[in-house]
Amino acid sequence: MTELDLFLPGIASYEFVIGENAGLEYIDPATGSLIDQNHGGASLMLMSGLSCRDCHTSSNAAAFNPLNEGGFPAGSMETLSPQRGGINTPTPVPAG
Repeated sequence: MTELDLFLPGIASYEFVIGENAGLEYIDPATGSLIDQNHGGASLMLMSGLSCRDCHTSSNAAAFNPLNEGGFPAGSMETLSPQRGGINTPTPVPAG
């Protein structure tokens, strides 16, 4: 048996992943909290060719093992995805 963890589309937009959302505000509808839209790994992804799996596990219980050199443990998607608005939530769009 082979187990394969997939990161679902809609958890984080491409704009967030590459850093274009920095400075935008997103209010979590469940908590009313302001969620930071700055993705700390944006420059690593763009400059080093790293992927999500090089820095994130899918669950809190998963052991961290980056697929490519240069990755680092940046938290699990299980913990972080609710901070991005959850699955299939629209990307925050600036007013105007």
